[in-house]
Amino acid sequence: MSNMKNGPGRQINCSLCSKLIKEGAAFYIFEARFISGAGEVIADYPDPDKEITSALEALEKYSEQEVMDDVYTETTHILCPGCKRGLSAELQSRLAPQTKPTPKKRTSKKAKILPFQKNK
Repeated sequence: MSNMKNGPGRQINCSLCSKLIKEGAAFYIFEARFISGAGEVIADYPDPDKEITSALEALEKYSEQEVMDDVYTETTHILCPGCKRGLSAELQSRLAPQTKPTPKKRTSKKAKILPFQKNK
């Protein structure tokens, strides 16, 4: 990341709007990684060898790079402050909200106050 400094003689443009980010001005580095999640466990198949052979045959129509990109992709972009705000808002609006556990409702029963006892 040290090569992403906005210093003397270095011209940086926003990846989204192409705006020139002036020397010394604030900018943001947006990094995204897409990692394939776990699928079915091969041991759960009745004939794992047949499934592996079938999967390999299906992969033959894709290039090695396409297969690798399907498993793992990362990307890095430089954003100006305006595009950072816009992209952040867009991502937040499109992503499913995090579900929070609903707190238990309190009952209207009054708690019994226990008398304080001094240690003797």
